Amino acid sequence: MSRRLPPAALVAVALALALTGCTAPASTLDDARVWVDEAQHADVGRSDVIGNAVIPAEPESGREDPDEPSGISLDFPAPGVHVDAFEVSCYGGGTASFEFEVSAATSSHADGAEVPCDEEPHEIVPSGEREGITIARVDVTADPATFAYVAVIGTEPAAAADPWQAHFTDRAAELDSASGVSWGSFGLEGEVSPVGWTDASRPPGDHVVTVECAAASAFPVDVALSQGEALPYEADAQELTCPGAATYPFTTDADGLSVTLDSRGEPGAYLVAIDVAP
Repeated sequence: MSRRLPPAALVAVALALALTGCTAPASTLDDARVWVDEAQHADVGRSDVIGNAVIPAEPESGREDPDEPSGISLDFPAPGVHVDAFEVSCYGGGTASFEFEVSAATSSHADGAEVPCDEEPHEIVPSGEREGITIARVDVTADPATFAYVAVIGTEPAAAADPWQAHFTDRAAELDSASGVSWGSFGLEGEVSPVGWTDASRPPGDHVVTVECAAASAFPVDVALSQGEALPYEADAQELTCPGAATYPFTTDADGLSVTLDSRGEPGAYLVAIDVAP
């Protein structure tokens, strides 16, 4: 799961990727899914990872509209974060193309690099602005199609310290989730916003989404689920009373599963996991 940004960040997703065109054999993609889940889970508890993303890396020629922005956008609340580097890894051999764009209040910088798909993290350091970053867009292309994992390495400003941010850190480390675990805070008082996360590696089928919430006082949280990589509409939300926990069975017929949580402006902590092992 992409963790909420920052630091245990959920991914706010803006992508239009599908494993189409020159796809790899199904067995290879299944192996890639297993690997990327393990890669993501291995980063649980790392204090230097302020955001991450699972990306279905497909050939450039297989995209429906190559001129449209692609990839995953990670949103960081103002005043932004310091980005030290991106750690990029992918599965299957060969080489993948990694592209990124980081944006601060008054500037942006885009670049990229070729990385070997040897299942090892490769560090890519931005050469431009790295302070006060509020948006980081990352994308990976590969032929044949596979899965890539990108971790954003950096630090939050001291002013962004949040008493709820690490509330579920120990709990996240205990869970055995097929998608890793996303957790974090809804935001500081007066700066609360909905959080969204997509696991693009979830195959079609029956899934169970686990949501836990902690807070100083009770309030409703809207939980919305959708298949694929587009964040769900709030109109489809189910209500969870925070503090509390609930599981949501959900069936998909396409790759990917997305979750949005809206605390309606109330501060607190959340945890999201998909297909937690008993």
